[in-house]
Amino acid sequence: MSTKPQAIETEFNQRPIGSDHPLTVENAIEGDMLERKGFAKNVADIIYRSDLERSLSISIEGAWGSGKTSILAMISSFLKDHEDPPIIVNYNPWLVGDRDYLLRSFLNKLAKEIGKTDYFGKAKKVADAMERYSGAFDVIKLIPDTDPCASIGKSVIGTIGKIFGDYFNSKHMNIESQKERVESSLRDFKKRIVIFVDDMDRLFPADVYEMIRIIKAVGDLPSITYVIAWDRRYIEEALNKSSVPMSTKYLDKIVQMRLPVPALSLSSKEKLLEECVERAMDPAAFVEYFDKGHLRLNYMMWLLIYKLVEQPRDVVRLFDLVSAIEPSLRKEVVFSDIIGLSMLMMKGASVFELLKSKPSAFVGKLYIEDEHDGCQGVAHPEDKGSIEEIDRACKECVDSKLIRDLVGFLFPYIVGGSRYHDKSIFTISNGCICHSNRLLVALQSGVFGNVVSLDIVRRYIRNPGERLQIIERLTSDNCMEFMQRLGDELYFDEPMEAEFIEELFISIAESIDSRVYAKKTKLNRLLGVDPVVVAVDVIVKLLGRLQDREGFYDYRDFSRKVVQDEGAITFAHWILLFSQDKLKDMYSGNGPLFVELEDLDGVSKVFIGNLLKRAD
Repeated sequence: MSTKPQAIETEFNQRPIGSDHPLTVENAIEGDMLERKGFAKNVADIIYRSDLERSLSISIEGAWGSGKTSILAMISSFLKDHEDPPIIVNYNPWLVGDRDYLLRSFLNKLAKEIGKTDYFGKAKKVADAMERYSGAFDVIKLIPDTDPCASIGKSVIGTIGKIFGDYFNSKHMNIESQKERVESSLRDFKKRIVIFVDDMDRLFPADVYEMIRIIKAVGDLPSITYVIAWDRRYIEEALNKSSVPMSTKYLDKIVQMRLPVPALSLSSKEKLLEECVERAMDPAAFVEYFDKGHLRLNYMMWLLIYKLVEQPRDVVRLFDLVSAIEPSLRKEVVFSDIIGLSMLMMKGASVFELLKSKPSAFVGKLYIEDEHDGCQGVAHPEDKGSIEEIDRACKECVDSKLIRDLVGFLFPYIVGGSRYHDKSIFTISNGCICHSNRLLVALQSGVFGNVVSLDIVRRYIRNPGERLQIIERLTSDNCMEFMQRLGDELYFDEPMEAEFIEELFISIAESIDSRVYAKKTKLNRLLGVDPVVVAVDVIVKLLGRLQDREGFYDYRDFSRKVVQDEGAITFAHWILLFSQDKLKDMYSGNGPLFVELEDLDGVSKVFIGNLLKRAD
């Protein structure tokens, strides 16, 4: 059985994630938590005040995930509730996929939606005119520029050119005359048509340019209002790649009214965060498992997270991510730092990649050899190069200054210069990822199936009755890490009697003879680490900490006890081997773990007796 903590089986495990879907027309108004109903109502009013004799283009401009599609749904809902609702056409060019088919699919969609209505037969007249207009483009393969007749996208080749040109100039196929018929039928129809165009910022640059030309050149028709949702920066960049000069001014010629998506207010962020927490998070995640955990969470949210979540989708995806990884880190890592790491994954990808590939840059040394400086797993950077690497990674992020502040908050001992350094230092607990052992568990959670839970390590230390069962559940993949964690986790700042500690050390020594460590020894290759070497190293360091606490401790007494313990044969043999004078001088790794010469005979006889019992 794995020692990795499993998600707690409660009703909260069944809560949905990935629920960053936009609002629909049916639930848009009542489902608005971001206080955007007023904005959508104003746009709907503008549409109804527009002149039916002309076309109108309105762009709703915002970054990806800012809620543009939900705003379109709200505008549509207000329009449908009007006493004289317009014909509404929803067109998504991204679903078409073929640039050569964009024009025809657009006109056919328009004709189809208009044809569904019946206003004294005039709707059919408009639909028929639209279909002929579309057919003309399809036959001659014309791709219009800002002037519909300015260019032919697919050249006519060879001897058929003159025949094709004559056919193009005939009355039936003249593009301008077909457009005039559509305009005439629309004026006679006297019905407002609103076309919602979404997902243009998902198109390739050439398709973006094509779609904009369609709206302006082909679709510049009376009675029609376009409401287009896009990311302005992406659209301008796409136009630049299509060699359109002065892309911003170009868009101003196409779109009469450009409206930015309203920024998220503080109250909107609060409502959305509360909704996401209620939907995705188990309340147990908010229990204060570490000292000052709630205060650290408050600082993290107010000073950093609220500023980094700019779009509604940011909030939803952040807590979908947190809800996925928090159960495996509960009681292991303070909740604030779980959120901070999740934000780095979302908005600081270059920093997170560096954190995964070189965690020592953020916390110093990673192993049980660390000097602890009064706090578990905290060390200083080994070189200035690590700080420079972190700074470079931060600068690659869009919100580079905020990401740098977040990194400084999470790792205040290494990364200086954060505006919130003092608040981080004040709220540090042993659950923070600035401690190397917590960072390693956090990084491995959900990635490596054999990660060792610090909760399991603590249970082994504090509950003698569970020790054998815990060892039996280890695997050859995680048993060495477990032994290392014992060295990282055990400090003597809580009341533990020396006898209890000695018993714990004996248990560690005995564990080397367990099935899993015996198997690990056999599996070791040439460069594999022998489990007994790690166990000796751990116990030596722990004995040093015990001596620091007690002021004096008789190491020789422990050595004699463990050598005579019938359950610690492998560990005892190691100590006896290096207790011989010559070998003891050559090998200092055992430190105080050796038996003095005058005791060697007696304890060796006990060891041999234990070995014979084991053989029987």
